[in-house]
Amino acid sequence: MSALDNPARRRAVERLRSFMAPEDLFVPDRMARIRERYLELARDDEFDSRVKKLKTGTFGAVDDKEASILIIVGESHAGKSSLIERGLGRDRSLDSYQEDGKPKMPLAKMSVFAPASLRNFAVDGLNLMLGYPVKQDMKRTVAMPKFRDKLEEREVMILWLDEAQNLLKTDNPLELDILANGIVSLVQNARWPIRIILSGLPELERLMAFEQIKNRAELWPLGKVAPGPTMKSWVEEIIEGHAEMTVSHDIKEFDEMKNTMVVADDFVARLAYAAGENFGSVMRLIRTAVHSGLTELEKQGELSSVVSVGKGDFAAAYRTIVGVPNAQNIFLAPNWRDLPGALARLPDADGGPTVEAGSTTPTAAKKPKPLRAGERRK
Repeated sequence: MSALDNPARRRAVERLRSFMAPEDLFVPDRMARIRERYLELARDDEFDSRVKKLKTGTFGAVDDKEASILIIVGESHAGKSSLIERGLGRDRSLDSYQEDGKPKMPLAKMSVFAPASLRNFAVDGLNLMLGYPVKQDMKRTVAMPKFRDKLEEREVMILWLDEAQNLLKTDNPLELDILANGIVSLVQNARWPIRIILSGLPELERLMAFEQIKNRAELWPLGKVAPGPTMKSWVEEIIEGHAEMTVSHDIKEFDEMKNTMVVADDFVARLAYAAGENFGSVMRLIRTAVHSGLTELEKQGELSSVVSVGKGDFAAAYRTIVGVPNAQNIFLAPNWRDLPGALARLPDADGGPTVEAGSTTPTAAKKPKPLRAGERRK
């Protein structure tokens, strides 16, 4: 159950809102509507095509060689989760339903938590995804058969595991082989074979090293997004279409071919560099820039006005996300190509002091605590 589907949490949120003045809800409510909008991309059609292949692969008998696993990989903020969530969410054949008073789930989905193992995955799948409570210390040899049984009982056809790279957080070759065989056991279950979508960071590609996975999987790496006309259209669509604001002239230039002002090449080059050419990071920067413009309206008490979004708003967005002074801000600095991109701070030489955004006073750099096996940085 997601937070949006949780009645108790909805009530708690409404209680918080009841104590806030209407003007305090203007910006968050408008941003919520903006974030609900989605840009149509060519890869949406490709995802639909790949899911169609998974679905139609369930029509016949189990085939050792058919593509029954789709592995989608990309860097953080590449847009993997939003792509899959939207694609599966608009497929009505995958909606949950009830039959004879029993819940049926054509689509089951879950994020894999670190540290993970095949046993943890099966136990979490039973408890959190399928709503079948079991003890946390259940043995793998019991949990996996039970998990397969409950997938059949809920009539799951497609299983989506997000953050699936957490299944590989071990250097034990035996554990990895057990994991690969466990995944295959789900798609090759003679009684109830399912199809699996695994999404995660590029390290998830390691699964393709296992012959039993490689023979049954398709790997789809989500590539980078480049500055150009398409990225310019994203800036215009989100600011003018989704947010109903205007693109400021300070991030535009005159296009002699079109005889009109368009989003500038230099600006989208900075935007792409700041985002590490990751689609999700580009979206985050544009929407955070919109939030900056709306916040300025709120400060001025002009909530009904239309405001433009420009260089200052993108600089504020980058500063908010990364925490850098203006000299290191990709949207302001003349030497921006010499600065680190991908929403990164300027590297700290020799572990010395760093300068926080808006400050000239160095602060001691904290050495991060070492991670234990299977842990992720919070």
